[in-house]
Amino acid sequence: MALPQPVPERTRHPFLTYDMIQEIPDALEATLENTRDEAKRIAAEAEDFDAIMFIGSGTAFFAAQLGSQLLRLAEDPIRYQALEAFEFLHYLRRVPPKTLVVGISHSGVTKATVDALGKAQGRDVLRVGITHFRDRPIAQVVNHLVIAGNGPDRSKCHTKCYVTGALASTVVILELLRVWSGQLPDTVRDVAEQISDLPALARRVLREADRACARWAEAYVDQDHHYYAGAGPNRVTALEAALKIKETSFLPAEGMETEEVGHGSWVSLDPKSLLVLIAPRGASHERSLDLARVAKIVGTPVLGVVSEGDGALAARCDQVIEIPQTDEWLSPFLTILPLYLFAYYSSIGRGVNPDELRYLEPRYWQARQIVFPPGTH
Repeated sequence: MALPQPVPERTRHPFLTYDMIQEIPDALEATLENTRDEAKRIAAEAEDFDAIMFIGSGTAFFAAQLGSQLLRLAEDPIRYQALEAFEFLHYLRRVPPKTLVVGISHSGVTKATVDALGKAQGRDVLRVGITHFRDRPIAQVVNHLVIAGNGPDRSKCHTKCYVTGALASTVVILELLRVWSGQLPDTVRDVAEQISDLPALARRVLREADRACARWAEAYVDQDHHYYAGAGPNRVTALEAALKIKETSFLPAEGMETEEVGHGSWVSLDPKSLLVLIAPRGASHERSLDLARVAKIVGTPVLGVVSEGDGALAARCDQVIEIPQTDEWLSPFLTILPLYLFAYYSSIGRGVNPDELRYLEPRYWQARQIVFPPGTH
């Protein structure tokens, strides 16, 4: 039986999506406070493990990717992989012994993720679920349940659950690295020392970026195709930002690794498209400068999310928003915030409700019943 079409709780600004974005700093704070003890228990149980797999779907998969990236900094090579839950469920032959499987699902009912965690059984396989609800199906298929955030994401366009799911994963990884190395490795020490600053930094970014993002959305409301480019830890920021433009404004959008833009995709840039460079200081900064120059030549407007004081990139972009300086591996928790606001205000400029995806249109609601039969998401 099809579910009744939703009735929007709000019909004008501020929509629920806006409230959820503004709750992100508090949600980050709650995640740090609530996940450390469980992370220590997980790390103690996985002390002799040598592989980790992260799974999720949609925004939760991007959160899994963001959380997993910290393992690149491990002093000793760690076998890890981030897989979409559907791929894990249907295209992975078996889970090797001594593997920690971490599944992220905001709702705790996402069928592909719950089924994949249920499949991940075997000797010396430890299953961890990261969610925002305690009494959901995901709790029945894991050994450890980690509750992220400060409550559910009330908009169907999920924002705060992305950063809190990723942060919960990061906390778990830091504890694992501490146990595996006997102490916290020097390679992640800056991340561990600065992670508690994220809530305050997030509040500052949201406060300072709000009006600028509203102006961005108004100025570029007629751009009909968006490209987001980020590298290293911000590659996944590009993917998540592109998804949010699709969900809020129903626009074609692509998220790409910075270098990959130069391998063919740049030729589709034109005056009707928009290039957003996610380029805090780091190894990809110079390549971002190149892309900004390319866009200028072909007539594509360029927006930049950059580190404070980055005059070089600001000079080559049409407009920029600065984020406070922090370890590059923590920067994705800040760079995504103005892009969430930009997506939100873009939907307002196009006269659509960002809270409901496109479910207020009968044919899209009908199609949703095929994508997600009742009880599966």
